[in-house]
Amino acid sequence: MNQKPSSYSWWRDAPPLVRRHYRRCVVISVAMCGVGMALSLIDLVELIGPRWTKVFAGVWILSMPVLLYVVLKPYKRLMKRIEAVDYKLCTECGYQLTGLSGQTDCPECGTACDIEEVEAMWRAFRPKIAARRQ
Repeated sequence: MNQKPSSYSWWRDAPPLVRRHYRRCVVISVAMCGVGMALSLIDLVELIGPRWTKVFAGVWILSMPVLLYVVLKPYKRLMKRIEAVDYKLCTECGYQLTGLSGQTDCPECGTACDIEEVEAMWRAFRPKIAARRQ
């Protein structure tokens, strides 16, 4: 089993594209928790009545799986896309670098990319995908 070096930091080592997906997930999750906490502090029974309080709470609870789907779907799609283009995906914007070779700039965002380094970074970031392909 591979051990991570002592200086390993998921946040620092993750490509910017993945960090943006992660930040979006955190923001939406914190917002939903905040809504839940605010609702627990408000006496909804007096405000809108017992019947509507149950309906409102049920809708909020049922929205959690939908929220998880909305948050995780783009991340899973990104991971599949990385594998589909053989790990040649710009780490900044997600542009496919499949036709390019060597040291080049991303045609989409202009970020300087070394195709081999980009491929190595994605392979190091997603060892499960790399192991599955071999």
